[in-house]
Amino acid sequence: MQTGWTWLLLSLGLGGCLVDADAAPQGEPPLGEIQREILGGSLAKSADFPSVVAVRFSGSLCTGTLIHPQWVLTAAHCLVGTEARRVSVHYGAEDLEADTGTLVSAAEIYSHPQYDDRVWDNDVGLIKLAQPISDRVPSPLRRVPIAAGTEVLQLGYGDSSDGQGRDGVLRKLATQTLDCATVGEADVRGDRLLCLSAFDGDGTCYGDSGGPTFVKVGGKRYLVGVTSGGTDDSCRRGYDLHTSVPAELDFVLQRVPALAADDGAGAGPPEPNDVKDRDAADGDDGDDSGGCAATRKGGGRSALAGLLIALAAGARRRRPRRS
Repeated sequence: MQTGWTWLLLSLGLGGCLVDADAAPQGEPPLGEIQREILGGSLAKSADFPSVVAVRFSGSLCTGTLIHPQWVLTAAHCLVGTEARRVSVHYGAEDLEADTGTLVSAAEIYSHPQYDDRVWDNDVGLIKLAQPISDRVPSPLRRVPIAAGTEVLQLGYGDSSDGQGRDGVLRKLATQTLDCATVGEADVRGDRLLCLSAFDGDGTCYGDSGGPTFVKVGGKRYLVGVTSGGTDDSCRRGYDLHTSVPAELDFVLQRVPALAADDGAGAGPPEPNDVKDRDAADGDDGDDSGGCAATRKGGGRSALAGLLIALAAGARRRRPRRS
């Protein structure tokens, strides 16, 4: 599991992977440190997922979902420590390095007031855009929880092979949720999170933070989760954890009351994803020790190392899917 001590050491060793917000230039943040993307899965077309956007801030990047013409839902940890003037939303692009899509500045940003990066709860944030996006259809919110074993669809931007692939390309991955009790962590609760396995090498990675997890009901995709992080340093191991949208409705509706009306259509039983969403993995098999991923060495532990690990367990921090 990722611990506070491990996170501290990892942060010290990743000086070249992070960008200081104070050092970022004014205006549009550069793409110098795009975070890594979904592993496996297949390329996605922006036209098929018009609500999925890139969230650019201080030289880094997350993913987000348009839920209202003027509001984007993302992860709290993508917004904490930055300012609205440094945040912009890039939509309509499949490749962020190509001269496509449109940039919209943020007017206001909000992270959940009870977000705490030492635990998994409340990792949601909202971006109010300086002007509404009128040519994209926002995604409706799923308002009731889904059961373990439900098929979902994840999307995001970044590196498709844990540090070995190219960043900034929209990808999709169909998978199934599992019982959060499988994770074996007291603060990983199924009433607050969606849990997914990354042990097969496919899943979210750095750059997918804040991105959508969709469930299909009545032929329509509903936003049911927000990518939060993973339990392992490598994106090819451990579990992926996504914040449950139904569990965070109060926070969303407080800021965006226009979404309070609910026709109940999204409360029905989930359906399998389209066949086209089940595309085979693209064959990326990059070494998961590359890029900014941490490696683990085998061998025995000294008594001191064991003590440090035991102490660190009390200060556990997530492995977020942002740079």
